[in-house]
Amino acid sequence: MVTPLLRMQLAASHVALAALGVAALGVLAVYPGWTVVPLLLLLVALMIHMLSARLATIGQQNASGAGPDWLVPLLIALGICGMGWLHDGLSDAVYLGIITLVSAHLAGRRGVSGPPLWAWMTPGTALLLLLAGALIGQFGGALVLSTLLGICSIAAMALMREGALARG
Repeated sequence: MVTPLLRMQLAASHVALAALGVAALGVLAVYPGWTVVPLLLLLVALMIHMLSARLATIGQQNASGAGPDWLVPLLIALGICGMGWLHDGLSDAVYLGIITLVSAHLAGRRGVSGPPLWAWMTPGTALLLLLAGALIGQFGGALVLSTLLGICSIAAMALMREGALARG
């Protein structure tokens, strides 16, 4: 997917701006009371954001012309908080938003050791769990489950960093 974009000489900052736009649209789609549409838009924004980072890496460009790298995860966290507010789970949504921001920041840093990548509660993982919960009609349960899994993920990162889990 990156190769055609490289051939078209598309700047990574333009793709990053598109990711910001789609993420902002996802946050705005929370306002009418929708749940599935904002989740899908935020997932698309996250994929576009990852594509822009890959495009910047392969094309040896700087994608930060569209703003800091944490803006898309911040918009995703705001969207999660808005959906939590709609479904009377604002406190869980705020916790989940903070957890996804912290894990996105730690995942962006390459020097952080910790659990395997599948065990991290990233914004994408949170969105997929929330989408599954919304599709089966249990958004509140998915929000609580995502928050608990996120807390376990942050605890595993902290313990693996200290070496407490590595020693057994």
